[in-house]
Amino acid sequence: MIKHLRFSLILSAIVAAFAAGEFVHAQTDTRELAPIEALTKERAKEQVSAKVNAEAIEQLRDIQTSLEVKRTEREALRAKIVKAGENVPPELTREMEELNSEITLLRETFEQIAIGGVDLSVFGVEDSQFDWREELVTIVKPLLENVKDLTEKPRKIENLRRIIGEKQAAIAASDEALASVNKLLDAAQDEQVIADLTSIEQQWTSRRSDLERAVQLAEYQLHNLEGKNVAWFQVMANSAKEFIHGRGLTLLLVLLVSLCIWGFTRALLWLVRRRSVNNDEQEVKTHYRVAAYSYKIFTVVLIAIGAMMVLYFRQDLLLLAIMVVVFIGAALALKNLLPKYIAEGRLLLNIGSVRERERVMVNGVPFQVLHINMHTRLANPNLSGALRLPLYQLHDMNSRPLRGDDTWFPSRTGDWVLDEDGQPLEVLEQTIETVKVRDVASMTHLIPTADYFAAGYRNLSTPDGFRVATIFGVDYELQSTPHQEISQLFKSGLEKYIQEKPYFYDVQAVDADFHSAGDSSLNYLVFLELKAEAASHYNRIRRHLQQACVTVCNEQGWSIPFPQLTVHQPNLVARQSNDN
Repeated sequence: MIKHLRFSLILSAIVAAFAAGEFVHAQTDTRELAPIEALTKERAKEQVSAKVNAEAIEQLRDIQTSLEVKRTEREALRAKIVKAGENVPPELTREMEELNSEITLLRETFEQIAIGGVDLSVFGVEDSQFDWREELVTIVKPLLENVKDLTEKPRKIENLRRIIGEKQAAIAASDEALASVNKLLDAAQDEQVIADLTSIEQQWTSRRSDLERAVQLAEYQLHNLEGKNVAWFQVMANSAKEFIHGRGLTLLLVLLVSLCIWGFTRALLWLVRRRSVNNDEQEVKTHYRVAAYSYKIFTVVLIAIGAMMVLYFRQDLLLLAIMVVVFIGAALALKNLLPKYIAEGRLLLNIGSVRERERVMVNGVPFQVLHINMHTRLANPNLSGALRLPLYQLHDMNSRPLRGDDTWFPSRTGDWVLDEDGQPLEVLEQTIETVKVRDVASMTHLIPTADYFAAGYRNLSTPDGFRVATIFGVDYELQSTPHQEISQLFKSGLEKYIQEKPYFYDVQAVDADFHSAGDSSLNYLVFLELKAEAASHYNRIRRHLQQACVTVCNEQGWSIPFPQLTVHQPNLVARQSNDN
């Protein structure tokens, strides 16, 4: 019963304080309205205030009535205790303590309603020792309170609805109890039984009255929280106005101060760069990078200080607490990430294992480091596109200075290359991901760039040109003929044969020379040296070399040997001799 009474009295104090605050708020808003609108609003506020005051007086009257009843009960109980003397039952003592607690609570509630719910804790401040945990909680408390406020209204509404349901269920149970007591009173004949039943009836009647008052207070507070007396557009307008004049203005000032600081630092940087020379060369040097990143850190610190100053002078504890929490979190994270940041800082300062304008291997393909930043740009002069790698991926890489004769890729777009089988391929497109080639049958293929680079394809389209050679064998019957004469005949015949070919003007040299003595032929090396423009005729040139050599043999009457195999069997020869 004490708990139910305590809750109802606290609700009464909250309602009275809420009503007083609404009245003061109404008076403040009235001053800002136009004269006619202010008069209308003033009358409406006076009516609301009068209604609230009447309800508060009604609550005070109910509390006063409850006080008189409790005092009467206490006097009667005190008389019983005096009559009992030294043999006071524990039940009477416990009942007296409960009555005293209820009377004290009723007095405090009466005073709270009368003074409008003023916080009495400000009249007594106790000194305490410094505790950094409590100070940290004090700093973060505005943030937690604002986060809690986001769900405060729905939680209060749900809590009030739950209380109303519980109290109504308790009222129903009280009605059943009173109905049972009344039936017993009607049937009772003994005076002592009637007296005890009458006492029980009074207790349950008082309990039911307390429950009804608690339900009324909860319904009144729920009615105010749901805003049934205020239009939704008025609530939205008031909220928007409050945000614009409050936190919205604070955020706008923070933005303006940040832009001013950023503009000031950018102007200083522009003046410094204007007076310096060779900016492109300076960007690679370590001291320039130290100054550049120091400038960025200095700008961020100034902006943070400016924002905190604005929040401090605007007394916006929520945003100030958020910034403090962010700084504390950054400091704690920096403790664990410091080694990583040191390694990345060396890279950013261009003093790490990878440096700008140097050569580095990525997935087996060489790239040039264009610019080191949070995302480093890499490019290959012979490949279209560029790589953008995060800074942490450079930790395990190493770059080296460039040399003038560095080869960046085996080919360029439009070149002809030879694959592993010696077949020519035309390069149609080269990107950082794939190389697109076309074979002599006009079939296109896509090859991963790393695989293409590692395959070691031979490029026919180099500036020095390429050579096509073949080995041709003649019969041993020409063994007595000088090699120089045979070589000259092959050379002359080849020169004559290619005069009408489409690649004739791309031929740089024609030659032939003795190569080796084979098992069944004398082998000669015949070759052509051609310019890069003749690379598309590679297979045709190989066939023409063989055709030219055959033509020379036909003209000179030379026989072209075929591979011969001689089998020597001594036992077979001896057996044939014996047979003979």
